[in-house]
Amino acid sequence: MNFNLNEPADDPSQETLADLREGESAVLAALHLPQRTAEHLMWLGFVPGAEIAAGKSGPGGDPRVYTVSGSAFALRRATARRMFVANPDDGVRND
Repeated sequence: MNFNLNEPADDPSQETLADLREGESAVLAALHLPQRTAEHLMWLGFVPGAEIAAGKSGPGGDPRVYTVSGSAFALRRATARRMFVANPDDGVRND
């Protein structure tokens, strides 16, 4: 698990929460966000290892609703792009 809260990702090809389509789910692998934002999201349940499901989105796809630990939260695409995900079995999202 990666708790790198400030630095950008080393691998730009790695899948992010923003890449999930409605109905897809994946496991949160890393947060690359400012410390304050990351800590707030972690208090809400967005911790590495948590399964997150993508739900409906607003017009134009932003914001999108994500479900974690039975609660739904709307996140802007800019935030979701800095939250990296992996499939628990093979490192890619569940299709």
